[in-house]
Amino acid sequence: MRWAHCGGEVRVFIEVYQPAPVLLMVGEGHIGRPLAEMARIVGFDVQVVDVRAERATVSQLDTAAITPQTYVVLITEDHVTDEQALRQVLDRPEPYVGMIGSWRKVGIIFDHLRADRISEEQLARVHAARAR
Repeated sequence: MRWAHCGGEVRVFIEVYQPAPVLLMVGEGHIGRPLAEMARIVGFDVQVVDVRAERATVSQLDTAAITPQTYVVLITEDHVTDEQALRQVLDRPEPYVGMIGSWRKVGIIFDHLRADRISEEQLARVHAARAR
């Protein structure tokens, strides 16, 4: 940007500050470790919620902290924990919700959510294998 005033010239460069996007991983394990490393390399602030304290960077899933810059990935080791977390994040403003699991696991969780009248529109936001 340039301005001319009183015979002089001023150049101004404006850089908009954007906070780093957050990758919120619910569960870590053998899949989560390389995913977290790749996310850090490309500039994500990685946060991990895990039942094993030694793997967690945050103590619990705080849905109030989820923003439009938060990307959520569910990769716990059991159906129950993934389902509980998915129920908590589905109505939050995050741009991405992913769930890593077998077709069977994803199918069971989606069936439970449908039985509780979670809409197909909300389920369509979840990037996961769909059971047939």
